Amino acid sequence: MSGIVTKWVVEEGHQITTDDLTGDGLVREQTLLDWIGRARSQYLDRCPLLRERAEQPGVTLRLGEPAGVRAVGLGRQPEQVIVTASAKEIHPTSFTIAVRLRPIGGDSDRPLNVMCSVHLDDVATGAALELGRDIRDELIALEHAAQHYN
Repeated sequence: MSGIVTKWVVEEGHQITTDDLTGDGLVREQTLLDWIGRARSQYLDRCPLLRERAEQPGVTLRLGEPAGVRAVGLGRQPEQVIVTASAKEIHPTSFTIAVRLRPIGGDSDRPLNVMCSVHLDDVATGAALELGRDIRDELIALEHAAQHYN
């Protein structure tokens, strides 16, 4: 095993069943996307100020497609996957949730790292809105309180 161990806000473990695998022993892409979506949702559930702002009239929460999803990235025949999520980049009009999927068992112990962008958009124009200091501070506080290692 090699790599850098970092702290994460969200952690969830998944036992892998035969339904999660292709005939070649790789985790199905849809299964990966489901796990990534759950981790991202669990992270966003910890962001009440962001949610409050997204529910204001004329504002919508836009989630970018996960970048870096590759079924081969977890190797063949993993028995379990640990999925963690945290905001790793914060910009004026967006932030990026990093999701790490670490296989246990199987022929690889290398994690798969996936990035997901999050924006608040103006419904009328489609323009990205400033997150603001309060949301930025909320994200930073979450990261300081992170308790899971991966």
